[in-house]
Amino acid sequence: MHTRKQGHLFWGVVALVVLAMPSAARAELAGQEVKIGALVPLTGVLSYFGQQQRIALEIATEEINAAGGIGGKPVRFIIFDTERKESTAIQAMRRLLSEQVLAVFGPLSCRVVEAVFPISMREHVPTISNSCGAPGIYPKFRPWTFGNVSTMVAANRDIIALWVKTHNIKRIAVIYDKADDISRGYGAVVGPKLFEAHGVEILDRLTFVTSDIDFSAQITRVKSLGVDGLVIGALAVPAAHVVREARKQGLAIPILGNRPVTGYNFIQLAGRDAEGVWAPAEFWPENPEPRVRAFTEKFLQRNPLKNPPHQVTAASYDSTYITKMIIEQNGVTNKPEELARDREKIRQGWAALKDYRGVMGITSLTETGEALKEHYMLSVKDGKWVLVR
Repeated sequence: MHTRKQGHLFWGVVALVVLAMPSAARAELAGQEVKIGALVPLTGVLSYFGQQQRIALEIATEEINAAGGIGGKPVRFIIFDTERKESTAIQAMRRLLSEQVLAVFGPLSCRVVEAVFPISMREHVPTISNSCGAPGIYPKFRPWTFGNVSTMVAANRDIIALWVKTHNIKRIAVIYDKADDISRGYGAVVGPKLFEAHGVEILDRLTFVTSDIDFSAQITRVKSLGVDGLVIGALAVPAAHVVREARKQGLAIPILGNRPVTGYNFIQLAGRDAEGVWAPAEFWPENPEPRVRAFTEKFLQRNPLKNPPHQVTAASYDSTYITKMIIEQNGVTNKPEELARDREKIRQGWAALKDYRGVMGITSLTETGEALKEHYMLSVKDGKWVLVR
């Protein structure tokens, strides 16, 4: 079940739109290549997602260049490792500016996003995060920043409502990672407000830090509360440890996670204990749509972990094709002396994005730079993420 119903996804629409554009809009670009920057956590606690993003960019780059490039020129991503550190990301952003990139993808972590976005504003560089969905970030940094990702509220609203109704949830405990900004935002702010709107009582909010592996004390506390549901705000690895400890202690209540949990490393680590866990996503790698199947198969061939792509991976892939479309349709020249004007044209293209159809489904941008997307409600069954309905 996905919540933003848009009818059947006719994957050829984008190609037809491009073909319908006047030839002047598709004139060959200047220069030897089209340069786009990417700030990706290739090392550190978020490296699982960062390495997936890099693979997605490589796939998109090879596909585009094999088909003639962007405006007749090959696209090249200049990728820097942020290490999920603000200072590292700031230095990397400055290096990308010296490379005169047309646009920047990233960062991934919302904490790092808030460190980099002021530079995007000051230097007038269109910057697109494919992962940060914390509420209120993009409205603060208008008009040069965008999120190819739903806000936490939009992503979790419907699945929380359905989870509560399906399992007749009345009282819950929340466990979240206070050291991770994404998990903390969900566990401490967004999730509780959404549950309270449904009259669900939160009996306790328990915390940990990302590197923890022993959750016996937290689960013992949850058992003592007599709750009928457990909510986890965590990255995939610690979430798996929480679930394993819960099942080890015989806690057989429904469990709901947040978006990072839908990484397949969660299932690998939690094993059979992952069965029945719910979580929301904006990309479903098991989707039978031809474009999704093709992307997922290419990704699996490249990924040394042999895990299917996560939604941040799919967002990076879609963002590449969106940027290609904008460059070719908005009169970008790729001339060094017109860099500022080219960046403005790309910014305008992202700001006007509506009903783009990619591997994530349909994407539109709001006036605040936040994405409107389709949402999938997933649960683990037989070692895979499947639709709840």
